Amino acid sequence: MNAFLSPVSRVFPSDGSEITPAMPVITAFTAAVTVLLAAWMGYGLSDYEGHCIVGAYLLAAAFAVRRVAGPSCRITVLLECFAYLYVFVAAVRLLIYLTQALAFPLCDEAFTLIDTQVLGLDFAAFMHWLDARPLIAVMLAKAYMSFFWQNPLTVVLLPLLGRGREAERFVVGFMLTMLIVTFFSTVMPSIGPLPTIFGQHFETLRFPGAQHIEHVNALRSGAMREISLVNTLGIISYPSFHAACALLCTWAWRSVRVVVVPLAVVNIAMAISAIPEGAHYAIDVVAGLGIAALVIGLARVIVPERGPRPAAALERAPAGALTVGSSI
Repeated sequence: MNAFLSPVSRVFPSDGSEITPAMPVITAFTAAVTVLLAAWMGYGLSDYEGHCIVGAYLLAAAFAVRRVAGPSCRITVLLECFAYLYVFVAAVRLLIYLTQALAFPLCDEAFTLIDTQVLGLDFAAFMHWLDARPLIAVMLAKAYMSFFWQNPLTVVLLPLLGRGREAERFVVGFMLTMLIVTFFSTVMPSIGPLPTIFGQHFETLRFPGAQHIEHVNALRSGAMREISLVNTLGIISYPSFHAACALLCTWAWRSVRVVVVPLAVVNIAMAISAIPEGAHYAIDVVAGLGIAALVIGLARVIVPERGPRPAAALERAPAGALTVGSSI
């Protein structure tokens, strides 16, 4: 292990970051709530054990690297962020399904009214407008799918670039956003606006967001009693997690100017694409962006800026301030 990590640590030296307790606490809380809720509701969680084993191996690898290379090694920070995020995502995907099975009253009528009367968006008219412009539709679809590479790349690249604190803040923000979105989708569930255009003809649009409706209906009716992690879909309508992540990812890269500008353009498109590609109401997008903005403030408090590095602190120390036995 030492022979392998020595050259790696020279290539990726410590940036002074060290993981706070936030990620493990949020991950443990989410996993515990998921397992307890499944037991209380009498639901089975097939293949969850296998994901827990993979998560345990990832955490063991992270702790092994921490022991050898130190807690602030960039590889340590990367592995810990990735491991905790993996375990969290596995638990929260199941939690989302469990909470939808609680079957609170649907809010589609209210959301439709807000879209049309407050935000001025007619979903069917917007879909037909977009269907007549296939180039824009394709660009929005590509932006929507960027969600699936933006998040893992952010977790991997930020620590390697010496921005471990930003990586941890992003992961903590991702976790908090997912939990808040799960709560609101539980007490204010909706099917989404797609049923309003069923039967209408479209040349270009294929509406991949329609896949979730069958699962939501099965959960609400009690027909689905066994939840398979590998078969879970994105079933949350309100608020939009895609829109929230569009803001979170852009914020995470704010200090890397060469990345943040083009990324912001992609993520503006991603937030908009949540409506046609994710079958969201416009209010879903607005709510998702609002939650992300709130979480950014929370993440800055939960994961504070690291203090000055020892060398920098020494340079600023007044003459005679250091005494025998001082820690530098």
